[in-house]
Amino acid sequence: MGAHHVIDHRRPIAAQVKAIMPGGVRYVLALTHTEDHFGEIVEALAPQGALALIDDPASPLDIIRLKRKSISLHWEFMFTRARYETADMGDQGRLLSEVAALVDAGLIRSTIHADLGPINAANLKRAHALVESGKSIGKVVLSGF
Repeated sequence: MGAHHVIDHRRPIAAQVKAIMPGGVRYVLALTHTEDHFGEIVEALAPQGALALIDDPASPLDIIRLKRKSISLHWEFMFTRARYETADMGDQGRLLSEVAALVDAGLIRSTIHADLGPINAANLKRAHALVESGKSIGKVVLSGF
């Protein structure tokens, strides 16, 4: 799917990352199940690295573990600007337009790997089973009504 290197989340992450980047990586974007991988992520990050999250970890993260490496923690929630009417509220539209332009130019592409057909109970069950298996690659979608 275009990755230069692939890390197997079922095996210790830090050792795999450090085999590629011995000093650790500067940035990690945690999209899901951050609590399951937090210790490995901290170990894989280089000193003064940055960890960004978009998920809501099911259990509290022990953020004191970030201190020894001076790792910064960043949370992104796409509705913050609008909810709080921040000074940069208009940037959300600009960011979405920029992403749309990159998609239109073919510079980034969808990670859809499986389209299981129209939205119905049978296909919904198939999609859930595939996602819950932990073995799906890319996005699993249902299309149409």
